Amino acid sequence: NGSEVLMSLLLNKTLHVSMVAFAFEVLSDCYKMTALSFPTVLNRLDISAFDLCKVIEPLVRSEVNLNLPKEVKKHLYAIEETSLECLSWKPGSTFYKHMIEARSPTGKGDSEGDNSSSAFQKVNPLPKCFGRPETRIADSNSSTSSSPSEKTLEEFFKKVAKLCTFRLIDLCNRLERDCMFKKKNGDLVDSAMIL
Repeated sequence: NGSEVLMSLLLNKTLHVSMVAFAFEVLSDCYKMTALSFPTVLNRLDISAFDLCKVIEPLVRSEVNLNLPKEVKKHLYAIEETSLECLSWKPGSTFYKHMIEARSPTGKGDSEGDNSSSAFQKVNPLPKCFGRPETRIADSNSSTSSSPSEKTLEEFFKKVAKLCTFRLIDLCNRLERDCMFKKKNGDLVDSAMIL
């Protein structure tokens, strides 16, 4: 089982290109290479911000021991924030491919239709899992485990919720209002209405 996981990682082209993009982002920040400022690397490597966003947090964690300077970590976190805020949601992002796969009964997406059209156009209206992926997983009647796309989306939405938390707390501080958010998972954005 471990060898299968390792083999799937070794054969995952998107992962490799994402790690190359990560390395370029570190280099461009360290050496102040303005010609490679974000998101130039993404465009040149033809990679989605959604894919880069998936590798930043695991590589920046302290237990990985990359010993990156604070300034570089700040740069990488800024990239992740920009990706979560806007770039991952652009039409054609691999985010929508995962949405389609998570939504389909087979977990492999819809192979029919025009492949040249944007994935965004195929997801209309957005599925229930868009707001809270754990709800869709809990509502599923099948006893099978979550698909890789569902797991990817769940991690992505956790990051979005975390960013929302920081932004709402910052907004409360700027408005000099008490933060009255509920502590339960998934209620943060809903409870922001009490402001």
